[in-house]
Amino acid sequence: MRRQVSGDRVSLPKRTTWLVATLLMAGFLLIPWVAQARPLKTTIHEILLDPAQYKGKTLEVEGTVKALKEVTAKKGQSSMAFELTADNSTACVQVWARKKPACHEGDYVKVKGRFKQKIDSPSCCWHGSIDAASVTKVVQSTCK
Repeated sequence: MRRQVSGDRVSLPKRTTWLVATLLMAGFLLIPWVAQARPLKTTIHEILLDPAQYKGKTLEVEGTVKALKEVTAKKGQSSMAFELTADNSTACVQVWARKKPACHEGDYVKVKGRFKQKIDSPSCCWHGSIDAASVTKVVQSTCK
């Protein structure tokens, strides 16, 4: 690689300049992908304390499946919906899964997905929902 020197300026060959520019662009394109790779671990109680803080973020939350049901959208697509509850309390977050999760009512699960804050509506009784990318059954340890 030869550098051309003219006065006080050093210029690199066009191929090297193009390569550096391409690598920089690739790096900037990967930043959002890498940021989404790791979901934010949180609890149902933390979400309910300040739902606005989690709006649009990818979360990882654990809890118990309650009120599992199949829902059909207006476009005819079916999905699963359930409430994810914490510590046998009434505190819950609504979860939507595009495909049927391998869990049943009462199972303890880990949900990874994007949080959507509730739309202000008199008919809406929950504080937000998680559009689940994955729902995994968790085996709880009985040892303390």
